[in-house]
Amino acid sequence: MVRPTKVRRVPAPAPAPHRPAWLLGAIIVAAAVLAFLPALTAGFVWDDHALVEFNPDMRRSLWAIWFDPMAEDYWPLTWSTLWLETRLFGVSAPHFHLTNVLLHASTALLLWRLLGALGVPGSWLAGLLFAVHPVTVESVAFVSEVKNVLSAVPCLVAALLWVRHLDRGTRTDLALSYLCFAAALLAKTSVVMMPFVLVAMAAQRRGRLQRADLLVAAPFFALSAGAAAQTIWFQHRVAMMGEGTGRGLAERAGGAGWALWSYLERALVPVRVGIAYDPWSVGPESLAYYLPALAAILLAGVVWRFRAPLRPVALALAFHAVMLVPVLGLVDLAFFATAPVSNHLQYLPLMGPVALLAWCLERVRQRWRPAALAAPALVVTLALFTAWRASAFESDATLWVRAVQDAPDNPQVRAQLGNVRETQGRLDEAAAEFESIALHSRDEAWRRVGHMSAEYLRGHHAAAAAAAQGIVTSDANLMARRRAVAVLLATGHVDQGIAVLQDLVARAPTNGEFSLLLARALRHAGRLPEAARVLDGWCRAHPGQPAFDWEYAQVLLGLGDEDGARRRAASALGAALDDPRVSALIRGAADGPR
Repeated sequence: MVRPTKVRRVPAPAPAPHRPAWLLGAIIVAAAVLAFLPALTAGFVWDDHALVEFNPDMRRSLWAIWFDPMAEDYWPLTWSTLWLETRLFGVSAPHFHLTNVLLHASTALLLWRLLGALGVPGSWLAGLLFAVHPVTVESVAFVSEVKNVLSAVPCLVAALLWVRHLDRGTRTDLALSYLCFAAALLAKTSVVMMPFVLVAMAAQRRGRLQRADLLVAAPFFALSAGAAAQTIWFQHRVAMMGEGTGRGLAERAGGAGWALWSYLERALVPVRVGIAYDPWSVGPESLAYYLPALAAILLAGVVWRFRAPLRPVALALAFHAVMLVPVLGLVDLAFFATAPVSNHLQYLPLMGPVALLAWCLERVRQRWRPAALAAPALVVTLALFTAWRASAFESDATLWVRAVQDAPDNPQVRAQLGNVRETQGRLDEAAAEFESIALHSRDEAWRRVGHMSAEYLRGHHAAAAAAAQGIVTSDANLMARRRAVAVLLATGHVDQGIAVLQDLVARAPTNGEFSLLLARALRHAGRLPEAARVLDGWCRAHPGQPAFDWEYAQVLLGLGDEDGARRRAASALGAALDDPRVSALIRGAADGPR
């Protein structure tokens, strides 16, 4: 049996005189709340509508959330938290925002305590900087990104317990650390690289890496491997609907270099921080596309060569890079259809650069007392910038206007703003957004979608239908085909739209949106038995979804099955059969157009 060497205890820096720990903690919490005050009055935006406001999982049982998952990713602890909040407070955006802000403040507190336990100078300042850093806005102000702030809390608790285990050798701390890490993975698998960090902590604590530490860390790696496998499966089969990007290894590695530098820049110099980002300025056909990856390898070599004098820099940058590995583009994720990078993807990795920045400020302060004002000035500046950024989350309109300002060449954000303008009835502005996509996007599928959408919004329905037919008969991706179907149905080409939807359902059977659209199109075309078969199959496999239940009720009503329609309407409302609302709903459907 290998006996671990004696632990080199690293004393945590003591709080400043006359500043007890509770006061320092209160300052961090207050700073987080003040920086995110605009978010507390924000509404639901973008993914919040599907994942929180109208998420059918919120109507299901906890058992179904854990053992009959329907979401794009298997994060049952996150969905359970949202489910509980919905039961306690209803679908009220301020309550969800407050939860996110408090979880974020808790994460900042835990970061302070963890860095202190590791003996990192400036640990309290690091927690304070993290609490107000502009890069954290997307993780805190998006209600649906509760998965980021929720996973961070048990992850950091697991790390603290791991450090205690290293110091004391207690099995209880180790077992609790395993449980907390498992909880973090069940909230979001973004913590999947944390076992490497824990092993590095052990090496730093012992003075060298030992086999005994690797053995006790093995369960962390096992948990991460299982979580990573299920996430890749869910992303590929559900979120991406079986579609890959077709990128080769060289292209992925080149893109990873761009992503790594982009993340590092915004972590250390958070000036050009946006809600969304444009595609890379060069493509893989250019040699310049691969230069950032080569520069990253060169920097890693230099830091390794001079690792002794650059130890804090090396540790901070290594933590940042290691934690970012899953989101650099080496593995396909559904989000990459929106942008190559996103602030919410570096919520945990941000802790490395923040700790480095705090360490630097602390070193400068110790050597030159007048520099003591630098830290408070930086905190206030970052907090004001964070508050300004959080104000964009007031509504979908304010969000996408700001996103287009941040990333004018990103077709996804322009399409989102176009959709918002269409909903507002501002059709000329909506058409202008899609026309910009048609003229400037480097992606052929997006250019086609932009042209088709602009023609439709300007009332040129024949031209829009022709463009849609060109899209559905090509090898366009699912996104483009989905938009083309909507135009075909809206311009009266119902049979062709139904045929495309049937193909989409066959290609992506787990995508509820396609199945619901198909059933709705069949109902409007008078093909009620076919619509009933689609809905029956889906509802049997995924019970408890109000949108499907209500669509099924209307189909059954059209088929003359009023009793069946009443049962489905009651299920859609979550009410008893004799509830007056059910009768009113059935009556309204019977009197209205079918």
